[in-house]
Amino acid sequence: MHLESSSNGKKRILRDIARIGSLPFQEKACLQATSQEYVLVDELIETTLSGAELEVTNEVLATKWSQVERDALRGFVNRVNQLFDQIAWQDESLTLASIVNEDPSMQMIRDAANEFLRQVRASFSVEELLAN
Repeated sequence: MHLESSSNGKKRILRDIARIGSLPFQEKACLQATSQEYVLVDELIETTLSGAELEVTNEVLATKWSQVERDALRGFVNRVNQLFDQIAWQDESLTLASIVNEDPSMQMIRDAANEFLRQVRASFSVEELLAN
């Protein structure tokens, strides 16, 4: 990860947003992983959004983020919340692979995550994303 400084909570949020933005991570951790390593992409998104919202609304936690970062994080949360509801997570005729690889809203969620990471100048390798 390439960041000048950050706390553990901030690093976790940034890493999880990077996981949301990474198709290679999702293919390995959500589609190809063993049952012990498996990551549910919808839970990853929901928990990341919840944590990110807490980070920008809590007075103490928000101090870890610059105003520009908080604004970008709010924009990311708002955009992804809208897109998340457009995915038919409960449709049994859809496979997780089709959601991850083919759903336009899922691609837009990845795009939103990567745009956020560009705005805050954070980057992660796939290896960093796969490490626990």
